[in-house]
Amino acid sequence: MNTVKKMATKPVKRQGRNSSKEVSLGVLIRRARLARKETLGGVSKVLHIRENYLKAIEEDRSQDLPKEMTYSIGFVRSYAQFLGLDPAEIVGAFKRQHIPSTSPIAQAPQEVVCSEVEMPVAQQEKEATHFLMGWVFFAAAFIMILTLRDSMPLPEAIKNALDFFAKIFWE
Repeated sequence: MNTVKKMATKPVKRQGRNSSKEVSLGVLIRRARLARKETLGGVSKVLHIRENYLKAIEEDRSQDLPKEMTYSIGFVRSYAQFLGLDPAEIVGAFKRQHIPSTSPIAQAPQEVVCSEVEMPVAQQEKEATHFLMGWVFFAAAFIMILTLRDSMPLPEAIKNALDFFAKIFWE
């Protein structure tokens, strides 16, 4: 993963016969994905971005991305975060490469967005709260039944079971 993070986001000159050619942003993103041994389909499922949009990003085909550039920029940002690349640098390079410099989107400052890691943590906290609330409800109901067991017409077997559990919890 360290090799992926160190990949340059600026065009890099290729080595070999055509050393004057530069590597595009899409090629850099594709190389980062391949370095992580990820498939387009797998990334698409994790990020919930259509595979054809991810392929368009890798092939520098901004005309095949959503017409609303805010979505396209969001896709690029999410893809960069997933690959461990610097999202601000990647989005900046995307804007320079695909959005005219006179456009308000190109001149807009980078906003702070929630990372992909924060969402599952929030979901875990929500589930933990529900789990805890369930146990509190169960304990309250159990205490109420124990308190009222002598005044309620319960079968003797249930009263014995309640006494058994009461001994476990309070002794």
